[in-house]
Amino acid sequence: MGLSTEQARTLGVPAAAAPPSRTAQLIAEANARRQAAALAARGSTTNPADPAAQAKAAAGRAAKASGDSVERMVEAACRWYAARGRAAMAKQFPEVVILGGLDNDVFRGRFKGEAPVDYKGTVAGGRSCHLEVKGSATTNLPLEGPKGPTLRPEQARDLAQAHELGAHAAVLVCVRGLRPAGRKPGPPPGRRWYLLRWPAWLDACAAAAAQGAKSLSHEVLGRAGTVCPDEHGWPDWLAALETP
Repeated sequence: MGLSTEQARTLGVPAAAAPPSRTAQLIAEANARRQAAALAARGSTTNPADPAAQAKAAAGRAAKASGDSVERMVEAACRWYAARGRAAMAKQFPEVVILGGLDNDVFRGRFKGEAPVDYKGTVAGGRSCHLEVKGSATTNLPLEGPKGPTLRPEQARDLAQAHELGAHAAVLVCVRGLRPAGRKPGPPPGRRWYLLRWPAWLDACAAAAAQGAKSLSHEVLGRAGTVCPDEHGWPDWLAALETP
């Protein structure tokens, strides 16, 4: 008996050319084992019977979604700046190593490491700019975690070197806004963006460490950084960068 249309779609093969059902089952089981092994290698395996593990996985997915959304807003800001000749910023991507099979611009490859910082470019006046973007779905920016959102060593080295050479080097942080005192439960408050130049980022991390905190609060971010205007639905980080 062949596969149903739904089974064929799941396996990614044409229904007419589907393997026998037992073969299909073996393929599905092998794929599930490979996926579980890949997740385990990344430390992402969760036990359905473990509520704590499920909550941690859900928090990770929320953080990933928040990060993606944050970067889309930063992309909008960069397009706006480029259209007005204020800055030319480019998103940075990991280096790709070609493994072979190059044919008509189609090849097998893999990413080598990760991009040092999220954006690099030049602002009006000719000064280079290195910008790392960090976002949190909560009111604080965590400083610990399996993959951040604290800076990776290569990101810290990139920003430190850029700063030493005279370029703009900064971390743009997006966190959930605080609820006004006494406000009843309701829709969550909006975002708040802070721009921290490299020395200010170091000061903020040092202040959190002195307090024994594992995250950067609004208080610490506000004291070390500059609040970015958010009038267009995206952060005007360049206005904050130009603030003395």
